[in-house]
Amino acid sequence: MTVRVIALVEGQTEEAFVRRLLAPMLGARGVAMSATTYGRRRSHGGVPRWGKAERELLRLVKEDTGRLVTTMFDYYGLPGDWPGREAIAGKPPGAKAKILEQAMQSRILDTLGDDPDRSRFMPYIQMHEFEALLFSQPKTLGEVLTRDARPRRMIRALQQVTGEFATPEEIDDGQTTAPSKRIRSLANHYQKVTDGNLAASRIGLETMRQKCPHFDQWLSSLEMLGRNHRASHG
Repeated sequence: MTVRVIALVEGQTEEAFVRRLLAPMLGARGVAMSATTYGRRRSHGGVPRWGKAERELLRLVKEDTGRLVTTMFDYYGLPGDWPGREAIAGKPPGAKAKILEQAMQSRILDTLGDDPDRSRFMPYIQMHEFEALLFSQPKTLGEVLTRDARPRRMIRALQQVTGEFATPEEIDDGQTTAPSKRIRSLANHYQKVTDGNLAASRIGLETMRQKCPHFDQWLSSLEMLGRNHRASHG
């Protein structure tokens, strides 16, 4: 038996990332993970306002009592009406993510009240966006962006970015300096779904987890679900 998890994600990039990388890794650990985007199936992504996200999360929690619901939304572009936004000013990136996740969880649990399904929600906010994970290995990212042709200059530029921050998750959320903006300033042909997931596949989850502690904590929590489930049914 496995634990089933569905992730409400921002767009097609994250949906592919879950399907190609997270699902196989977690499946080997007893967790069957899938992903869905909010709203229409062909959504172009972007974080919705909280009311829309909340309705979709509550629907997912209630429609299947045998699975856990998680999220993968970027902090970059997060609308101001999301719970926890007012409490994160001046906080470091890891603390911002945890404050937002706790606030999201509180809002969902408050809405569910005494509903027995209230324990099946585990939110995750990606700091500051999906592309931060790709800065875990600048060399590989540079090779993907240059199609493996003469990537040295690209790699040096990417390494210069990572050298400015303690972890890729700290690369900021400025309009021109967010991770994806930095990539596109160096390679304007960058395609989020295809290039992003190709780079992610080549970099691998192990490297991402080593470099991105908040991302690692999320995956560790999901892995724990599988271990606990096996222990309780062993």
